[in-house]
Amino acid sequence: MKRITLENTLAALQHRRYEVDIPVDVRKRAHRAVARMLEIGRED
Repeated sequence: MKRITLENTLAALQHRRYEVDIPVDVRKRAHRAVARMLEIGRED
């Protein structure tokens, strides 16, 4: 099993490798969840 390293992650981002398609409904739910977390963080 390969290890995930910062170097490999950086290379994948720089070269736009390993594209992942995420369904629209999943993206919307995830966006709402992250937005709520950020809002909670701002309340402090």
